[in-house]
Amino acid sequence: MVDLAAKISVSISSFSYPDGTTALRNVTLDVHAGACIGILGANGSGKTTLLKVMDGLLKDYDGKVLLEGRDVRSMSPKEIYRKVGLVFQDPDDQLFANTVWEDVSFGPTNMGCGMEEVSKRVNYALIAVGLKGFEKRRINTLSYGQKKRVCMAGLLAMGHEVLLMDEPLAGLDPLGELQMVEVLRSLNRDSNVTLVIASHNVDLIPLFLQHV
Repeated sequence: MVDLAAKISVSISSFSYPDGTTALRNVTLDVHAGACIGILGANGSGKTTLLKVMDGLLKDYDGKVLLEGRDVRSMSPKEIYRKVGLVFQDPDDQLFANTVWEDVSFGPTNMGCGMEEVSKRVNYALIAVGLKGFEKRRINTLSYGQKKRVCMAGLLAMGHEVLLMDEPLAGLDPLGELQMVEVLRSLNRDSNVTLVIASHNVDLIPLFLQHV
């Protein structure tokens, strides 16, 4: 049963890929505004698939996914992406520009924002992820963790209220893990960003989750 009061409500009986592999079965999840929710499981357990379903990228499932009470299958990609953003596990699959400024400003610029508004949004987003001062840095000079934070900033600059995070701690060294945990805590606590985090890390991720 779906929860009409939830930001995102998922009720899926099954989802299978074209090769017949069943990735999801009997999944129910309600994500309320301001929540920080973890989806924990081993690699191959369907975590990434669930995030893609919630982001409207996969639609051939049995069940229903609602975004603010609307069936995502009836919404355009533009309508979904103004609300929900997916941060991929590998930032190199998501980043495309030469500099941090170019990448983070791309979204709001293409939304039709004026230069002043774009600057305001980029400034807010970089502060939120702890990368203020990195505007002119070239993407290929950043650490793996910094690249992940640029991806997050790009979505925040577009005004996304919900971030779906696929393995945000994967590939990071211990210091990078702690830095990412603090960024996620701050986004949820100080910026009221709703977070849904898929991870196999059962040690660090539960430290700041509200629900698992």
